[in-house]
Amino acid sequence: MHNIVVVGTGDYYAKTLAPVLAQLQKEGFLNVVVTIDSVERRPCVALAEVDHRRREPGIPLRNLIADLKPLNPIVILAHANLYHATDAEDLVQHGFRVILQKPYAINQDELQILENILDHYPQRLALVESYQTWNTLLFLFLAGMVKSTVFNSPNSYGRLSASVSNDYWGQLRSLIGPPRYVQVNILEGSKMFGHLDHRGQHLIDLQQGGGMIQDLAIHALAPLMAVENLIGQIQNADCVRIARCQQYLKMVATRFNLPLKQVGETYAEMRFTTTTNVPVVVLVGKYVLGKDQRNITMVGEFGTMHCNLTNLSVTIILGEEIFSPLTFALQRLPLVHYTTIKEAINELLGQDQILEYSATAVNLRCQSLALEVLRSTHQSVSTISVYSDGAQQIFV
Repeated sequence: MHNIVVVGTGDYYAKTLAPVLAQLQKEGFLNVVVTIDSVERRPCVALAEVDHRRREPGIPLRNLIADLKPLNPIVILAHANLYHATDAEDLVQHGFRVILQKPYAINQDELQILENILDHYPQRLALVESYQTWNTLLFLFLAGMVKSTVFNSPNSYGRLSASVSNDYWGQLRSLIGPPRYVQVNILEGSKMFGHLDHRGQHLIDLQQGGGMIQDLAIHALAPLMAVENLIGQIQNADCVRIARCQQYLKMVATRFNLPLKQVGETYAEMRFTTTTNVPVVVLVGKYVLGKDQRNITMVGEFGTMHCNLTNLSVTIILGEEIFSPLTFALQRLPLVHYTTIKEAINELLGQDQILEYSATAVNLRCQSLALEVLRSTHQSVSTISVYSDGAQQIFV
């Protein structure tokens, strides 16, 4: 039983994190001992009985949970972006273990803080990102980057099952041949995911880690960095184009007192070339298409893989022949963060992980690349394009 402290009880906590933690608590894997925020916790059915502590300005987190030290808790930092790195440093240096949500750092100084933590305090900090441990899990299985036994012990990861034989483990390159082109789309335009109208300033203000490059590019890049043995190492971006939605700009002007130069992008196109000369195109954004479109396409010499990141299926096409999709499904469990949280805790403990590599190391590299893309893009772009909500085409 692992004792958990959660810092940040906003929209993400209420809708996603609390139900998952409640499920893991019911299964006896963890115990949530307290939540912390600068405001009162919003009403939430899950974990309603857990104590809540208010954090006043200037009070270090370590002081608020000093009495819990004998419980050796793991602290999940799910609060505003600009506090992530400094709070993680404070907690780790005083003996706590930390799970950190993205974006992990909003500038180079904070990135250096995280690098120092990981250098000097091994297995005290886990950087989490859900696409590796959920949306692309089958893709990573086919690439051999997930343990081949992940679907053989269903009780370990929430009855995770797949309609794919273990014979396919690590066979992606054999099936489609050497990769020649990769494209990742994480485009969100649905009412549920595609708008920021009711979200906090930290997802909008560039100085607080806002914008879709920080919010979605790590999701897109992390699975690709995990399969660099297939496609080569991703280099700095060759070309980046960004845009903002007109309706989003009106919302920001109404709700937040931000100068335009601080308002983050809602859409970005990034083009990379790997060290093995594989072109990689990454499209991320909200307020687009009028629907969600999340997928990875990898074109190989012999065939093409399509990974649907919403319904968690893979289709492999060889010539004119279409194989039945290889699918897996999570049953009787809430949302996607079940495997993400469990994997992060197991990474801190050094046991029972489903990935064949360190997600934290990959996520740190993704954050570094995202910050570099942001820096170079906002230095070079003088005018940012504007498009209408639900646009099918951003740039004319």
